[in-house]
Amino acid sequence: MVRLIIIMFALAGLSCDSEMALPNPIADDKKAQVQVDETSGQNQPDPIEYAKEEVWVCYNPGTEMHNQECVEETYPDGCYVKGDNSVFCWLLMKPDCERSDKEYQDVCHLLGQ
Repeated sequence: MVRLIIIMFALAGLSCDSEMALPNPIADDKKAQVQVDETSGQNQPDPIEYAKEEVWVCYNPGTEMHNQECVEETYPDGCYVKGDNSVFCWLLMKPDCERSDKEYQDVCHLLGQ
């Protein structure tokens, strides 16, 4: 009987402990974002000012046209190669360059021209 009373007091005490509360993922994300924001200014280059909202980019690996602004002419005057569907132009948009993963880092400068 004494054990039951001790267990009940222990459970009651633990249920009131704020450290034992369920995590709040939204609050945790905000805390993490604040920590990232506080450190992100250190040794970071100034953000690029983009003059354009979007630009078409040439995908033609191995040529000087690759990752340049698309020119809708046949290579060497432009991006396209007649009969080759592996060469194309794709649309780069400003939000692509504002993402943190920097997947498009090599071509984002085209938006600033």
